[in-house]
Amino acid sequence: MALTRNLVVLSKRLSLRSATAILLVLLACNPPRFSNPLSDPRTAKADPRLVGVWNADMKNEKVTITVVADVGASVDLVLVGDHGSGKGAEVGWFHAFPSVISGKTYLNVKAKRRIGDFGSDKTETDKEGFFLRYEVNNEALTLWVMDGKEVKAAVALGTLKGSVDTEEDVHVTSDTGTLANFVKNANDAKLFRKLGTFRRQR
Repeated sequence: MALTRNLVVLSKRLSLRSATAILLVLLACNPPRFSNPLSDPRTAKADPRLVGVWNADMKNEKVTITVVADVGASVDLVLVGDHGSGKGAEVGWFHAFPSVISGKTYLNVKAKRRIGDFGSDKTETDKEGFFLRYEVNNEALTLWVMDGKEVKAAVALGTLKGSVDTEEDVHVTSDTGTLANFVKNANDAKLFRKLGTFRRQR
């Protein structure tokens, strides 16, 4: 199915204002959403390697991720997808900060949007976020997305607190410590699926 058709389908499963739809299309899945992050954002350390412009060709669509440093360790990510149909771009705006667990790096990501009148500088982010694992090596950024099936199984077993809605989306309410331990002890190859590798442009 083309990315644009996936976008329409997935956007119905999210808030109509949510920019998460564009990323979910790129991920070709519907990752679980979390009420709490993997670590305390107040103690997070910035990862300057993330900052820059990254490109990749994914599912016949050109994708650009621009990462801009924000306050403290946080960053803004702007995703632009060009599916080459002459119908313009799909754009997503996200706020994130890094976590490090057992030497591996993760991003706590929330969709971000501007509110108020045109030109307003007021913004808000989604209440729930999702997690990406990432590595930066030799001018390449590789991203993995958390697998909903693994998290759904953990909720069913009681390892994580949460629920599954009528659309089969997973919403997890466990605290930060529980989430960090879950990620630390999980089989990384099963818990995360590779999204792709993006090459630095600048």
